[in-house]
Order: sequence, then C-alpha cells, then structure tokens
Amino acid sequence: ESELVDMTRIYDGNRYVKEIYEKRLVNYENSMVRIYEVASRLDFWEPQKVIFQAVDVVSELMEMEDAAVYITGGNSDYMRLAAASSERARELGKSLYAGSDFFMHQELVERTVYRNREIDSKLPAYACGIYEKEKLSAVIMLWTKDLTKVNLYEANTLALICRLIESSMNHATTYWNMLADQYIEGTDVLREEEFNRIEEIYKGGAAENKLEYAMLKVPGKLMAGRNEAVYKKVCSLVRQTDILGEKAGDLYIILAN
Repeated sequence: ESELVDMTRIYDGNRYVKEIYEKRLVNYENSMVRIYEVASRLDFWEPQKVIFQAVDVVSELMEMEDAAVYITGGNSDYMRLAAASSERARELGKSLYAGSDFFMHQELVERTVYRNREIDSKLPAYACGIYEKEKLSAVIMLWTKDLTKVNLYEANTLALICRLIESSMNHATTYWNMLADQYIEGTDVLREEEFNRIEEIYKGGAAENKLEYAMLKVPGKLMAGRNEAVYKKVCSLVRQTDILGEKAGDLYIILAN
C-alpha cells in the first residue's frame, strides 16, 4: 500500500509538471500574437476607457478574475481606485497611500513586478506600475489563490502586458491633451460634448460593475453669471481624479468610487 501511495504521488507530480510545461509551450508559441491581439482592444482616445478595458485585458491574459487599477493624481502620494473586476479586487480600499512604506514601494522605484506568495494575505499576488514620462500614473493589481501562478514566467508576462497598457494609456492621454477645445478656457471643466462622452464611458463602466460613481449637479441659475469664478472654485475643491463638465448651462461633477 505504501508503494502504491508513493507511485500515485510520483504520477500526479509528473502529470502536473507535464501539464504546466505543455501550457507554457503552447503559450510560448502563441503568446506574442495573442497578447498583442488582446491588447489591441486598448486603442481608445479616452484615457478613462483605456483604464476600464485594461481590467478585462489583464484578467484575460493572466487568467485571473480579480483585477484592479489604481490611478495617481498630480503630485499626491495617494492613489484612487479607478476600476475593479470583483469585490475581492476592491478589498484594499478606494484610496491608498503610496508612501515609502507602501507594500510595493521598492518595486515601483525599480520598475519591477511585485509578487506575493502568501495565501491568506489581502495584498495582491501581483502588482505592476504604469508610468508616463518617468512618473507613476497607475498601478495594476491581480489576486489569485493559486500559488503555482506566482512565478517568474507569469511575472514576465505581466510586465509585458503592463508595458502595452502603458503605451495605450500614454497615447490616449497625449491625444486627449492635444484636443484644443475640450475644456472651458481657463478651467478644468469639460465642454458639453466631451463631458457627454465621458459620462457614457462611466455609465458603461458602472453597468459592467467595474466602478461606482455619483454625479452632482450645480444648477446654472445658482451661479448668477459667475460661471468662471464658480468653476475655478469648484475645481480647487475636488480631487484630480474627479470629472467636471458643463451640460445645458449647468455644472456637473462625476465622483468615481
């Protein structure tokens, strides 16, 4: 009986190794085509849409259901949750302080992938930074209880995926910033057409359960013609990750997560 148990363990071990290497071989032969094909879905003009789609792309390619994207705002050390694929991916909270004691501070400095092998940890199994002109702009996080997926091979795959997401986000941000008239002059308030586009994107993200948001309205009649002064005041009071826009003479504020 003991010999049978030993033989069974050896067989199960060999079969597991065989399956792992077969999967890697297949992925190796098709990985570039597949990764670039899936990542092509990130080609949007609006940075917000790239963020929402990035959650699906990284989940599909890494075969992990729980994914989140946190974004930075200006020079702040805080990151805000922008999109998440599940409740588990929201467990870290809607705001994170990314100071020197942040769990992946060293990896962000070295621009490497964070890996976590602890089963019961609330921290992600993987995390990787997204950069814009040498500056951190977002962090991709993934959770899994399958520790066999926490290895150098998967980490290298995530690094490649994050660079593709980074490229798409930077292209979208550059395009968005080049639009001449998307903001009301002298303010960070979107004009009606651009605001409507962003509102539809947030509606789609909420429908897919990637985020929650509230939209506040300041009726135009309350501003008594002092639109520019009110706009500047409101812009100074909201977070850089919030969206402001004009619609039918009223001021709207989208507060995400």
